Amino acid sequence: NNTVWVGDITYIKVNKSWMYLNIVLDLADRMVIGWNLSNNMTALDTTVAAFKKALLNRNIKKENSLMFHSDRGVQYACSEFTSVLKENNCKQSMSRKGNCWDNAVAESFFKTIKTEHIDSYEFKNQDEAKSMIFRYIEGWYNTKRIHSALNGKSPLEAFYEKVHILAA
Repeated sequence: NNTVWVGDITYIKVNKSWMYLNIVLDLADRMVIGWNLSNNMTALDTTVAAFKKALLNRNIKKENSLMFHSDRGVQYACSEFTSVLKENNCKQSMSRKGNCWDNAVAESFFKTIKTEHIDSYEFKNQDEAKSMIFRYIEGWYNTKRIHSALNGKSPLEAFYEKVHILAA
């Protein structure tokens, strides 16, 4: 855990406008450890906000050796985001130009949340969207949804298994 994180942004239709869901996911346990839903695409409200939540949720210190991988979007390449990575001693990795497969785990999460949850709702307002996404990520995806990549465990089970092994 806390060796390689990935992130990405997707669009979500809310009433007649768009919101932007940004996630940070730990590759080791597939847990969404930071996320933010904003009504704009600025780095401060998308990538920076989600990454800072992930740092807090995983109690990351500067001495941790962490790599963060994303696509080449402006929110990941801008100084607002790269300075947060540098401040926290994180190495940055970015997908090759035009190659979405390089960020397949984050892309797969978005396919999953849209197929299992978002596509079946018509959000009336931002609060409704935030509430539904919170319930999906925190109440289902991280805690109960099993993953073939985790040998049939949920992200939370995989996290605790790894923590238990490291503590032994």
